[in-house]
Amino acid sequence: MEKIAGLNKVLALHAESEAITQELTREKCSNGQVTVRDYVESRPPLAEMEAVSRALLYAEETGCPLHFVHISHPKTVEMIERAKQSGLDVTLETCPHYLLFTEDDFERIGPSAKCAPPLRNDQAKEQLWEQLRNGKIDMITSDHSPCPSFMKFDHPDNMFEVWGGISGGQFSLEAIVTEAHLNQNMPLPQIAKYLSTNPAMRFGLHPYKGAISTGFDADLVLLDRNMERTVEQEDLLSKHPHSLYIGHTLKCAVQMTLSRGKVVYDRKHGIQGECSGQWVR
Repeated sequence: MEKIAGLNKVLALHAESEAITQELTREKCSNGQVTVRDYVESRPPLAEMEAVSRALLYAEETGCPLHFVHISHPKTVEMIERAKQSGLDVTLETCPHYLLFTEDDFERIGPSAKCAPPLRNDQAKEQLWEQLRNGKIDMITSDHSPCPSFMKFDHPDNMFEVWGGISGGQFSLEAIVTEAHLNQNMPLPQIAKYLSTNPAMRFGLHPYKGAISTGFDADLVLLDRNMERTVEQEDLLSKHPHSLYIGHTLKCAVQMTLSRGKVVYDRKHGIQGECSGQWVR
């Protein structure tokens, strides 16, 4: 952390106490307790809170800028908010799945909804929305973590053996615009801040990314806000054809994506041309 601080970079952390999660996992597995509910109980909010508390202490001592990835619980958000108010250089993100799904959905959906930290209860989900509206959450990111189907479904009766990642990149924008804007009336500029502007500014991509303005790259998405549909497996475009969004209702759809002014995707024809980019340093 001292080295990162000296480089004026940002340390991004997965915040779960390994000591807590490993011990609880050992206890569960040794007793044959391997259901969805057992997995959720093996990674409690306390594990997230302890890891965040420790990282904030080290950041205060070293001056290292911090970013916490995929935060799942409102108590953790409040801890980080207090650190911000004290002057620490710290940001956090949550993910669409923590805002849209709960541990009850995890039991219903099964392996496709396994992630770490796990989905939380409905009360936690609603509190995250309130914190998002109040500006205590800096970003919404997909935490896209796909895997081959066998890693998700070869051991459906032992949730500890299932790959812990959600394939959500394709639907993150549509899902958040559906719920935040079309269902809850959150202004689109505020959503764009969480999805684009704030990440670009935090990780050194501003003033080239994160805004529609002179001198910025023309990275644009055209979205139809009047296209309600239910996600089906055949809609998936990623290499690994499974997602917790299957069966989920969306009220909008990406029609076209542009990168630096060039069309790279349209809904009728799919991916367009060759991919291009540059290394980010």
